[in-house]
Amino acid sequence: MSVPVVVIGTGYGNQSKGLFPPFAPDGVNHSEFYNESRPPACYFLTREYGHVDMMDDWIIDMMKYMAKSGEGPKDLMRKSVGGIVVAFLRCYLEKAEEDLNAIVDDPTIAPILLDPVIYVKE
Repeated sequence: MSVPVVVIGTGYGNQSKGLFPPFAPDGVNHSEFYNESRPPACYFLTREYGHVDMMDDWIIDMMKYMAKSGEGPKDLMRKSVGGIVVAFLRCYLEKAEEDLNAIVDDPTIAPILLDPVIYVKE
């Protein structure tokens, strides 16, 4: 049995910050999880953001000494992640594929850089 999967990774998740190890080191991070997933599976890399950048600002401030963070506006990261999740859920729970297909077909509609974007349906 196959379960639909969406994986949203970050470009800085494999980088350490100070004395702390990376939150998502190579070999056990988002790309590895996606590679081990069966279709249908979607993969989005938020290249210019870090592992905690989708959290509330107070959490980001608390974690800034432990996790590498992107320079871009965090509200745009949150909107992008939220949009991807809603589009994915609508696709697989409501059979409304148009939003997910729109993001996959043209990732520039997201307010942040998504690169790469991979969607394997079967």
